[in-house]
Amino acid sequence: MKKTKEKRSWRFTVLDLIIIVVALAVIGAAIYFFGPFGNSREGKEKSVMLEYTIEIKGIESQYLENIRIGETVIDSVTKKEIGKVALIETMPLIEYVLNTESGIMEEKAHPDDHTVLLTISSSATRNEKGYEIDGYRVAIGKLHYLQLPSYVASGYCIGFETVD
Repeated sequence: MKKTKEKRSWRFTVLDLIIIVVALAVIGAAIYFFGPFGNSREGKEKSVMLEYTIEIKGIESQYLENIRIGETVIDSVTKKEIGKVALIETMPLIEYVLNTESGIMEEKAHPDDHTVLLTISSSATRNEKGYEIDGYRVAIGKLHYLQLPSYVASGYCIGFETVD
């Protein structure tokens, strides 16, 4: 006797229906949360008054008077206004160098050079990326290139706070 192979046809079952429904639900949820419906930028931005501090190292004593409170600060790369000088703090420039003989870090003062902490105040927007001033991003650790009416400098942002 010959055995005949029966062709087994595929049947649509309840399990197949459940798998299709779950897959469509996952795809729909992904589109909703990551697509244009659920994660729009409207309403997520908040206007704040931001004060951020830029540390500028190595300013010679003769140029300290060129930075004044109330002056407009411009980013020298994008040419955008990024605020006004709100506070100026100066301190002697101290550099830490390694003493190769003892293996200890030592302070080395530079009497004619200063470190300036420049606090800049501006209205900004807070969004999911952080703080921005007219599209210019402000972040701690970011190198900023500053242009004032009578001085140009670069320094790192070392802190910021919102003001009510």
